[in-house]
Amino acid sequence: MQTQITVLFTGLIREYEVFKKSLEDLAQLKKEGFVDTIMLATRIGEPAKHPDMHEAFKQAGVVIIEAEDPALNENSPYYQGKDFIWRQMKGLEVGLTHIAKGTFVLKTRSDTYIEPQFIKKLATEKETLLKITKNLPKGNVFKCKVWVPWFELTKPFFMADECFFGLKEDLEKLYNYNKDYFEKYDLGTDVHHVMRFIEPFLAKYPFFTSSMSRYRKDRAMKNFLKRNFPKMYEQLKHFSFIKKASERNRFAILNARLEDQDYLDLLAAYYYVLYSHFYIDLVSFPDQIVFRDFYKGVLPRSDKKNAEKNFSVEKVRFPGSGMLYFYEQGFVNALLEGKLEKTPLQEQLTEGLRRFEKL
Repeated sequence: MQTQITVLFTGLIREYEVFKKSLEDLAQLKKEGFVDTIMLATRIGEPAKHPDMHEAFKQAGVVIIEAEDPALNENSPYYQGKDFIWRQMKGLEVGLTHIAKGTFVLKTRSDTYIEPQFIKKLATEKETLLKITKNLPKGNVFKCKVWVPWFELTKPFFMADECFFGLKEDLEKLYNYNKDYFEKYDLGTDVHHVMRFIEPFLAKYPFFTSSMSRYRKDRAMKNFLKRNFPKMYEQLKHFSFIKKASERNRFAILNARLEDQDYLDLLAAYYYVLYSHFYIDLVSFPDQIVFRDFYKGVLPRSDKKNAEKNFSVEKVRFPGSGMLYFYEQGFVNALLEGKLEKTPLQEQLTEGLRRFEKL
C-alpha cells in the first residue's frame, strides 16, 4: 500500500487553464489515494488577484499559504531583476514548514503540467526509485534521492528546478539566500538552477566551488554581446549565424576543457553525486511534463556505451545554445557501474571517480 504524497505549488499564479487542469487531475488522485494534500505557497495578496481560480481551489481542496516576500530586494545590480529567485526559495521554505517530517513532496508550479500517471509512479515506487544505493565518500547529504526532470552534462549542478520530488527533510536543503552566488561567482542567467542544488553539498565537498570559479561560464559570443552591446544583441540574436557562432565557440571551449584532467575530475564528481543522490527521469511517459517550449519535441537520449558521443554537437537539442541537456541518466549509470566502452574519456572520468572517493 502506497503512502500518500503532498503536492506543493510555489510562486505566482499563472496559466489558468494549465493550473486548473493540474488541480482537476490532482483532485482525482486524492480520491484514488495517491495524493494526500494539495498546497499553494505564494505571496500575500496573490490569490485575491485571481478570482477565476477560486472555484478550482475549492474543488481540489487546496491549502493556500500566503507569506511576505523575502527582504532581499536590494538596490544593487546583483539583485535587480532577481526577485523571482528569492520568491522561489521563499515559497519552498514556507510551504515545507507546513508539511510533516517523513512526507514525500512533489514541488511544482502553476504553469507546469505533470502527467498523472507519472505522479502515480512517484507515489507508488518512491521507496525503490529514491533509495540511495551508493553512498558518497564523506557521507550522504540526503536521506533519499531527489527526482528532477533533467540535468546539463557539462555544468555541475545545472539541473531542473521548476519541479522536483523528494523527502521533506531533503527538500529543506534546496532553498538558500546565499548572496555569494551573485557577488562572488559569475554564474550567468541560470544562477538559480545551480545555487539551489550545489549549496547542500559544499560543506562536505568544497571541491565543487571550483565549478563556480574556474569553470563558472563559457564566455560565449552571445554572452559577450549581451553584456557589452545589449541593443545590438537584441537585433542580432535571432540570426542563425549568431547562434551557430555561439555554439561553435562553446564547443571550442568545452573541447579544450575535456583535455584538462581537473575539469574531468570535477565532472566525474558531479556524476557521482547524480548517481548517488538524484533520480533523473523525463522519459517514462510521453509528454510527461508540459512546461513552455522546453519540454516539447524529441528528447535526446544519452549514449550508454561511448562516453565521447555524449559530448558532441549532435546531442544539442536547441540549435545555437550549445547546451547538453539529458532527460535520463543512462550515461551516468553506465559510467558509475563500469559499463562504458574503454575509451580515453571513459578512463579519465573513471580516474576522476577514484579521486573523488579519496577526497
